[in-house]
Amino acid sequence: MHYYYTVNTQFKVITVLNYQTFITQQATASSQRGLTLLEMMMGVSIIGLTMTFVVPSAHSIFTQNRIISEINRTSSLLQYARLHALESKQTISVCPASNFSTCSNDWSASKIVFADINDNNIRESNEPLLLSSEVSELQNVVSGPENAIRFFFNGSSATPSTIQICDANEAAQFSRALFVSLQGRVTMSKDSNGDGIYETNSGTALTCE
Repeated sequence: MHYYYTVNTQFKVITVLNYQTFITQQATASSQRGLTLLEMMMGVSIIGLTMTFVVPSAHSIFTQNRIISEINRTSSLLQYARLHALESKQTISVCPASNFSTCSNDWSASKIVFADINDNNIRESNEPLLLSSEVSELQNVVSGPENAIRFFFNGSSATPSTIQICDANEAAQFSRALFVSLQGRVTMSKDSNGDGIYETNSGTALTCE
């Protein structure tokens, strides 16, 4: 009985050692095998599909957010100007001015809000700067009226005005606009028919040219 137990134990030890050697050899072989041509081609295809769908989608989201951010800043500027005209009982002007003094018609420039007391479209030393905005981003194309937008003491506007913001690539789906009515109300363009293109208050689709 003692002899049988010894042989059996030795056999088990030898079996375990052989199994461990086999596993080690397989692991070494797997780590050295690398990728096959088929696996590499499949990986490249997956990356290509991901780039095809994800990158354009991300670019569209970034562009849309950039346009919306500027339209919101400009809207806030106009709303502030109208409110200040009502509160101060003064005529308040909003215009682009790269030097924060002389009004121009380049609505991509910095925009200023001030009380143009002598109506000369220039912010004089006695006309304090009430509010201003930074220069538009290079990818944004901003268009607006030839003259400053003016709000009177009762909140009304001198003339109806439109400020439109487009992406530099002129894609219509990214275009947004602000409308100032004669009553001084500031409204944003809407996509009323759900076709992805925003419209004017009269329902005409915005275009970027």
